[in-house]
Amino acid sequence: MKPDFIQLAHPQLRQLTPYEPGGYVDAQSPTRLKVHLASNENPLGCGALAQKALRTAIDNIHRYPDGDGLRLKETIAERWAIDKEHITLGAGSNEVLCLLAQAYLGSNMSAVYAQHAFLVYALAVMTAGARSIVVPAKNWGHDLRTMAQSIAADTRLVFIANPNNPTGSYLPPSAIADFVQQVPTEVIVVLDEAYHEYVPGHNGNATLDLLKSHPNLVITRSFSKLHGLAGLRVGYAFSGLAIADILNRVRQPFNVNSVGLSVAQAAIMDEQHIANSVAFNQRGMEQLCSGLHEIGVATLPSMANFIVMEIPPPYHSLTLHQALRSAGILVRRIDVYDMPQHLRVTIGNEKENKQFLHALQKIIQS
Repeated sequence: MKPDFIQLAHPQLRQLTPYEPGGYVDAQSPTRLKVHLASNENPLGCGALAQKALRTAIDNIHRYPDGDGLRLKETIAERWAIDKEHITLGAGSNEVLCLLAQAYLGSNMSAVYAQHAFLVYALAVMTAGARSIVVPAKNWGHDLRTMAQSIAADTRLVFIANPNNPTGSYLPPSAIADFVQQVPTEVIVVLDEAYHEYVPGHNGNATLDLLKSHPNLVITRSFSKLHGLAGLRVGYAFSGLAIADILNRVRQPFNVNSVGLSVAQAAIMDEQHIANSVAFNQRGMEQLCSGLHEIGVATLPSMANFIVMEIPPPYHSLTLHQALRSAGILVRRIDVYDMPQHLRVTIGNEKENKQFLHALQKIIQS
């Protein structure tokens, strides 16, 4: 009898469904999609400083990267006025989220997160063999009061995405501060700020200041979104020294590649590209929201680089997604987020947004 390697795996993995990405853009494919608005990428790409660093870094890819990522940590520390010892680097902020689950979860433990929250939280918790406590959403976002009340005796982690992916909802720093104050000191609050730069008038230090008085707070951020480095997979976390120490014990050596380290170091200091990307996103947001409302499609409020549209009857997400794909437009189905009557649309450039709106209008009015 042949061995059943599914049954031989850890029991919790048998229930696990692999994460499904928004779609891959093959630039060499003759039948590639015309418009890719599924993965929340920056349509401007990376900035001039990052491109220059990329060309230089290629000459040294035969060398192992700095396993500690010291120069990038120093640059991040300078950018956000925090000691580098409080920083942990990851292959995207996704890896940091998984490292936290690996370090602090196990059987007979639980983690709290909201309905419609980033899917990686559930995957990380399940992989660690822990129990998920999913709190119903409030206005498509986090109900912090109920989340605080849902913390159990075995809870070790609480995940909050702010802004939230996929809904785009946002909580002000004062609400986060009040929540952290209510959480037991032995429970780690993971504040996922992958999209924080897109919040109008955002102050990146507002939540960082909470680290001084709350050693159970971890803040994760990403170079994949605003900085346009999704293909290099670089993310990081701010935390107290003890948590940073543990994360650096469980992360793999050389988890961030040398090209990613160099390019991210340049990208985070490129103030011009950062400002251009924020302004570009705001214009695109206004263009898409206005265009969707003109053709009678409702949207959820968003503080990120994407919007969620409600599916107009008689369509549902699968049929409308397929119809758009047939027209060369790729957007994101979010059925897996318990949102079967919605689609998520990344803010593209002006031409891409127009193509999407034109295709959508043609479909729903045919």
